Amino acid sequence: MGDWLRNDVAFIRDLIAEHPTASRRRLSEILCRVWNWVQPNGTLRAMVCRGLMLALHRSGQIELPARRRGTLNPLAERRRPQPIIPNESPIHTTLQALEPITFRQVRRTMEEATFNGRIEAYHCRGYLPAEAEIS
Repeated sequence: MGDWLRNDVAFIRDLIAEHPTASRRRLSEILCRVWNWVQPNGTLRAMVCRGLMLALHRSGQIELPARRRGTLNPLAERRRPQPIIPNESPIHTTLQALEPITFRQVRRTMEEATFNGRIEAYHCRGYLPAEAEIS
């Protein structure tokens, strides 16, 4: 580990020790202010900072305080959609008779649940949220 990284990790450890009652969120905000870690619009990069601090915590380089509450992001804990099985009667026609076939984005529309349900029912891997890691 380089000296600059060792110094930054030591700085974060000291910051945590200086604020023993601070939450992870509060610690990230303090660190962003000290390092002037802001977005172009001036907003703190607190979420990115929490990600950095969590990675350091998981690698054993710092000890973060215990989590105080669960995630506020409802998308982080999504349930798998119910499979939707449409009418499976064969269609006896030509592709040309079905034209025009159009594709459109359904994310954040009333049709998203139907799409996700069909993916769950028919895709070989089932439904995976867009953020899920595919390996």
